[in-house]
Parts: sequence; C-alpha cells; structure tokens
Amino acid sequence: MAAVSYSLFVLFSGKAVPSAHPAFRSAWMVTGGLVLLCILFPPTFLFNGLIWSQLLVFGFLLGFFGAFIPPVLFAIGVPHIGGDMAGILGAVELPVAVLLSAIVLHEHVSVLQWFGVIVVLLGVALPELHKLRLKRTSPSYS
Repeated sequence: MAAVSYSLFVLFSGKAVPSAHPAFRSAWMVTGGLVLLCILFPPTFLFNGLIWSQLLVFGFLLGFFGAFIPPVLFAIGVPHIGGDMAGILGAVELPVAVLLSAIVLHEHVSVLQWFGVIVVLLGVALPELHKLRLKRTSPSYS
C-alpha cells in the first residue's frame, strides 16, 4: 500500500492541475491523505484531551516539516523534472531512511531489509535506464 500511495503521489504531483499554485495542489493532496488517515485511524486524541499536552507542539512541527514543506517542494519540482525523474529522486529517500534509522536510532536492519531496499531501487532505476538506452540507440531526425 505504501508503494501504491507513493506512486499515486508522484503521478498526481506531476499531472494534477500543473497550472495551479503548488501550495494549493499540496493542500488538496494532504487533505486527501488526512481523510484517508482519519478513516483508518480515528482521531480519538481530539476528544480525550491529549492534544493539549506536548502532542500539539510535536504535531505542529511534524505537520509543517513532514506534511507541508515536502509536498509543496515536490509540487514545485515535479513539473520541471518530470514524474520519472521524481520517482528516482524519491526512491533515494528509502536507503537514507534505513541507513539513518540504523545509525541514529540504533535499529537493527537485517540483510533481508537491505535486499528489499536494493530491489526497490532497481525497480525504479531499471525502467529509466532502459528508456535512456533506447533513446541513445534510436536515430534522431533533426
């Protein structure tokens, strides 16, 4: 499901109303994610009083740096570089996250998990390398 949602995010970032302001497009995409998230995990913290503790500060910081800034920057960049390149650049996030979880958080990362990272990177890079090879071998008629 994570791969499907990420793929849809990349697809819609580049294709959905490219003339609209990136902040507006990002707001709609994040709102859609919020609706889905509230369906899957009902926000009980809104009613049991936990939101007024430290949750509000961390929620604001996480929302700003994790849910607002990245989609805005993504929405600005994807129309310029294309969805294919955005997929490759987005795939780089996975090995960085796994590596930092091992270094910073001291989490154990198994060989199987590293193999999964390699499979994901190959799955993103191989089609692009194939397109590049086809483009180089095809005659250009200028």
